[in-house]
Amino acid sequence: MQHNNDYIDLVSALLQSVNSQVQHAVQQNLCLDDTRKKVDVASFEKQFSGDNANRRRNFEAYFLGMAVERAYQEAKGTLDTN
Repeated sequence: MQHNNDYIDLVSALLQSVNSQVQHAVQQNLCLDDTRKKVDVASFEKQFSGDNANRRRNFEAYFLGMAVERAYQEAKGTLDTN
């Protein structure tokens, strides 16, 4: 049971950080691969994953790659919402 909004606030801050960093990369005309390399969410990864290697891999595999790609498509105006 959740007793406060700390987790929701952390997720929101993570998404805002990814979005902001991706928008900045798009403004610099970086391609998606270079944008992925530039996005730094290490502090968030530590908060979500701790020292657990499986959680860290899951964070990178199931969140980070897709989040950066979607933010990139949104920033470029190529996101297909259909």
